[in-house]
Amino acid sequence: MKYIYFFICSLITGAVCSQNERDTTIHEIIYPSLYTNYQLAKSEILKLEETYGYETNLKYFLLDRSFENGDIEFFKAELTILVRDYGFNLAYEPEGKTYYESITVGDLANWFKTMYLKNHFIWLDTNFLKQADLQQLNSLKDKTSMYSKVRYALDQKVTLDSVQKQEQKKVFEDIAFENLSELYALTRKIDKYPTGKNFALIQNSFALLEYQNFGIERNFERTWILFEPFYKKAYLEHAIDYIIYKNYDNYSFIHYKNQRYGLISIFDIPEDYQGDLFSIPIRDLEYANKIKSDFNWKK
Repeated sequence: MKYIYFFICSLITGAVCSQNERDTTIHEIIYPSLYTNYQLAKSEILKLEETYGYETNLKYFLLDRSFENGDIEFFKAELTILVRDYGFNLAYEPEGKTYYESITVGDLANWFKTMYLKNHFIWLDTNFLKQADLQQLNSLKDKTSMYSKVRYALDQKVTLDSVQKQEQKKVFEDIAFENLSELYALTRKIDKYPTGKNFALIQNSFALLEYQNFGIERNFERTWILFEPFYKKAYLEHAIDYIIYKNYDNYSFIHYKNQRYGLISIFDIPEDYQGDLFSIPIRDLEYANKIKSDFNWKK
């Protein structure tokens, strides 16, 4: 579990080597500066939008920082856009957000209520049928959390022999994939990997559900087979960045001690897990080079 947790942490912190201009800006400038240099993060997001269009998820991440830094007019303008054009829904907003109390019962509550009622209905007018899908997407995080809690509780409180443990493990692996199948069915239904840029703002990320299945060896490749065509389309449309591919390589190393895309080096791996490896082999170098060319990644 420690092994897998390391790679999820690398995803969250963005401590990675980026591959093209958009990826580089996001992972080497914006994410590292979000909590250290707000003005730099803000200006880089705005510059990114000049080329790639409105960066829905980045602007949503930036809301906390805008509020904390007293950039209230910018905060109001961006929240209005997210409500009107991308389906921001107060019902899905985590209460832990720095601005939650302010917009619900605090000094911004009157402004927010008026703005929200007006602009939420503008969004609904052209996106009414997305409501059920958006509710399902936001609820996937809760299912993933409940899965983790139940599995942990059983591991701690129920004593099983080796055969029973193996059977229990299979049951949980099947449940994880069943939960993922909900996301796949919806992805097939709308014919795209849903993101804030191409569908609607998803305020409760379902990413952990994907990486939960990446971390299960018998679910790993079948998960990738299902979603990779949708990831590729979303990436080429700038609806996601390259981190999903890097994390495929991370989990490929976990399971097979190799990688597919050539996005990680031995220096990304904690020394305890490097063994006698001096580099991480690429399964098919010709394929990896083709993908790098298709995606305009640095070689």
